[in-house]
Amino acid sequence: MDESVIINKEFMGPPGYGQGGYVCGVVAQLIGDAAEVTLRGPAPLEKLLKVQHLDEGGVAISDGDTLIAEGSPITFDIDVPAPVSFSEAEAASKFYLGIEHHPVPTCFVCSTQIPEESGLSIFPGPVEERSMVATPWTPVARLGRADGKVESKFLWAVLDCPSGWALLDLAGFFGSVPYDPAALGRLSGKIIEPVEVGQRCIAIGWSIGVEGRKGYAGSAIYSSNGDLHAVARATWIRLKT
Repeated sequence: MDESVIINKEFMGPPGYGQGGYVCGVVAQLIGDAAEVTLRGPAPLEKLLKVQHLDEGGVAISDGDTLIAEGSPITFDIDVPAPVSFSEAEAASKFYLGIEHHPVPTCFVCSTQIPEESGLSIFPGPVEERSMVATPWTPVARLGRADGKVESKFLWAVLDCPSGWALLDLAGFFGSVPYDPAALGRLSGKIIEPVEVGQRCIAIGWSIGVEGRKGYAGSAIYSSNGDLHAVARATWIRLKT
């Protein structure tokens, strides 16, 4: 039987399509703890997407003949800033720019319009005297496996949005309100340690640089006691209008 996956509608990013980090996480779960996933097109919701296993441990998902995403195992390393405290992350999230103006108000990860019981409530705001954004995060039971660990695809989803907000908040990559349209193009990441359901965490994002229509940013998930659980490097692409 052919292998397939479905991106459920509750995991929406832009209207009608899956959130980029979540889609990357769906692919990465089929690869391993460290992967690089490139998004080739938006992932439709509630459709059977064909899984193809490639050479050297790679995986691709497609909607019929249309390639959606492809990933491969990697050796991943990135310089990660020191964490902030949980209270510092709480303070930063009060200045989250998405509270007033959100470029993707349907995003289940970082939209303030998504109810807490349905979304992830990732609201990264600027940290005082640090070149980063941060948000507190305590994963709930619906994100967990039977063993009480959070499914890794949700960690990838969480790693996505802080990278975009770091580029918006710190590098002006999306311009001013109304923000320029942009999309996640690639997410390279590594799950270092699983996260427990109910564990208090901090997600951070920082700008790496901008080259033309491409923006590069890092993101990480720490526990509240400073243990590093997951890291990523994102490539964002400003869309032509």
